[in-house]
Amino acid sequence: MNKAYLLKLSWKLHIGATDFWCNVLRGKYVFNNLHADITSKNSDSSLWKAISKLVPCLYEHGSWIVGDGKNVPAWTAAWLEPGLCLNDQNLAIPADWVNAKVGDLVTDNGDWNWQVLRNLMPSEILHKFAASLPPNDAYGKDEFIVAGADASNFSVAAMYSILCNHDSSLMDAAWIKIWKLGVPERVRTLVWLLTHDRLLTNYNKHRMGLGTALCSFCRDIETALHVFRDCPKAMQVWLNVVLQEARQKFFHEDLSGWINYNLDYCWSGNNGVRWSNFWAMGCHRLWQWRNQEVHSDDFQWPQRPVQHISSAIYEYSQAKMAGSDIVNKVHGVRLIGWKPPDIGVVKLNTDGACKDDRTAGCGGIIRNSDGRWIDGFAKSLGKCNSYVAELWEVLEGLKYARRLGYQAINLNVDSLAVKQVLTSGSSNNLLG
Repeated sequence: MNKAYLLKLSWKLHIGATDFWCNVLRGKYVFNNLHADITSKNSDSSLWKAISKLVPCLYEHGSWIVGDGKNVPAWTAAWLEPGLCLNDQNLAIPADWVNAKVGDLVTDNGDWNWQVLRNLMPSEILHKFAASLPPNDAYGKDEFIVAGADASNFSVAAMYSILCNHDSSLMDAAWIKIWKLGVPERVRTLVWLLTHDRLLTNYNKHRMGLGTALCSFCRDIETALHVFRDCPKAMQVWLNVVLQEARQKFFHEDLSGWINYNLDYCWSGNNGVRWSNFWAMGCHRLWQWRNQEVHSDDFQWPQRPVQHISSAIYEYSQAKMAGSDIVNKVHGVRLIGWKPPDIGVVKLNTDGACKDDRTAGCGGIIRNSDGRWIDGFAKSLGKCNSYVAELWEVLEGLKYARRLGYQAINLNVDSLAVKQVLTSGSSNNLLG
């Protein structure tokens, strides 16, 4: 996280921000723009040494948005996608092409020079070229964009995800199960902390140098699994409810396996209570009672803990049902469908998508104010992400409608990110 915040400071210097501290650094260290070979001395300030050390990382996690292609090195810069330099692909680049810019890779007609590229690139890279617009003077100057940032904003959260290699498309299945539990929010939060072993058990406190790691009741090591399952205080509760055929798995899994097993276990006890809900509420009550007994002299464990847990779940479900009745009274139905454009205007509906291997395509249809189909188009895009495919659909759709002679065009897209970047008129960040 500290690295992500420092990269934001580097980014502000990169874009030429005029904050007071930026001007101080520029005046003190005599530079105009950050570049990858900036260095620092031992006598320099801690801030400048940290920033100069991270400048290569800033450029590593960025990419050029190609405009006219006159300033972007074709082989040593990342411009096809973040982190991809063609020089790293073991290409046999002719000597007279070594210093080529991206603008040199197009023909006089403005298309990619496929005759040259096919002799240099593998098919995987050629697919990426096919999904990228060739440079053109009409697109303005080239612009370097850092991942997680645009021309005016830097997302620390996005950069942190990049640095940690987080992939939102591979969302942890346990996360979904936890937040779908039919229990109060504080119970779900406890299960989430338990999943990451972040509860302050004696063992975790001991690792911080705080006290003993032993359980206050049985003198075993107080890990999270001990607190919620193996301690006699907890085991006597579970033995009253866990079915005989389930005990082997229940009492012998490690922490991660135990949590997943209880989230997945399909069994309903008395009053139709789902096991996952009972287990989560039971864990919360065991943690609550354990802390109360340690910190309160007059606390007594409930004599019928199973009934206490079941009652808590029943009360929550009843309160939730009552709340649902109130909310449902104000629900309405909103019909969403195709709406015809005004007379004399055509409507262009477009869509773009990509497969798991990033093979992408786009298409669209054009209809008039009567809803009559006028024409349509489809295009293979090579390999790119879905956000880029959505941008291609807009470009190809509008170009196609203009070629058909239509000037008044009502554009419909199904991507909020694309709508925002089109209406804002600014370059979006590389993540879409």
